[in-house]
Amino acid sequence: MDTTAAGERVSGLTVTDCGFRCFSAGRSACRGFVWRPIVDASFYDQYNGSRNGTSEDDSATTAYTPLVGSSGTGRCGLMKCVPPPSSLTQAPGAQIYLMTGTNAVAYGSIMVPPSYSMACTFAYRIYDKVQLNYTEAEMQCQRDRARLIAIKTSEQQRIMTGKTSRSEAYWIGLDDRDTEGEFVMSGGTKPTYLNWDSGQPNNYVKFEKDQDCVMLFQGTWNDNQCDQMLRFICEIPFLEF
Repeated sequence: MDTTAAGERVSGLTVTDCGFRCFSAGRSACRGFVWRPIVDASFYDQYNGSRNGTSEDDSATTAYTPLVGSSGTGRCGLMKCVPPPSSLTQAPGAQIYLMTGTNAVAYGSIMVPPSYSMACTFAYRIYDKVQLNYTEAEMQCQRDRARLIAIKTSEQQRIMTGKTSRSEAYWIGLDDRDTEGEFVMSGGTKPTYLNWDSGQPNNYVKFEKDQDCVMLFQGTWNDNQCDQMLRFICEIPFLEF
């Protein structure tokens, strides 16, 4: 994380140059980048008399609010994952830029509720102490400025399987409430990654109600009636796939 495709950081680049480097690396190597301003040496001359031979990566260079060098250059680090906000507290002026289409969107600090945990490309909260129906679970996630988790990769699936109880079921962001058989994820996209249990989805009708909402159970997906009271998982996505 926070490295170039070649596994190294590059210094002396502007934000624009860092962005071009990220885009040229492609999404498989770079989904965003961190840019940290290089501190003007004269600033440290003012406070310390000299930089005392410290390198720009030395923690001593973060003791004061930095002055960006006259060239506007900084340290460029490409990343596949979003670093925890705490990793930037020792680098005032640093920015996280996330790739969106052909543009880099600056995010300063990634802000998430304290109850959420960070993964590589998203933050999540597993609501395992409360059970709600699907619509209520959606609303609770929205109150967190989140959404029911849209599991788009095997890595996300692995994380969620490891963090949830195998004896419990959890709502996830996938349903076919609008059109039977056409499942749509949170955010309105069709899934490209699927992890159905054997024989699922089967749309088992109970009390004249279809199974239009999807739950995670024992590491795989199963459709269920949307009015069932289940635990659920919310996510705040940082980098979309």
